[in-house]
Amino acid sequence: MSYIRCLSNPEGLYIWGDGKYANFTLASEPNFLDKIVQIPQKTFDNLLKKYIKNYGDNVNYRGASIKVVWVKTGKLHPKAMWEIIGKYDTDMKIRLSYKNWHIDMWLVTWEYITKRYKK
Repeated sequence: MSYIRCLSNPEGLYIWGDGKYANFTLASEPNFLDKIVQIPQKTFDNLLKKYIKNYGDNVNYRGASIKVVWVKTGKLHPKAMWEIIGKYDTDMKIRLSYKNWHIDMWLVTWEYITKRYKK
């Protein structure tokens, strides 16, 4: 199953499931198919279910996590959401992490992935 293809999102992210793993790669990387990060399929599925159930909350499941991060000029902003909205030039992103790997993506990209999963 393909969750998202690299031409449909600004991150150049390609995610597909092979039944055993959810595989992640970035088309912007040279030799991007050589740099595949894998999350066990059950872990990814349960993380998605937990996120969908607790929409808007940070969630964790067996070494994988989803959390909201606020970025300002390429750095994470340390203030809480309600303290910075409308006061600073910030953007909200979703950070998907697994063990020592993470990727920050636009909320619209993450929402597309969750919508594809629910079908």
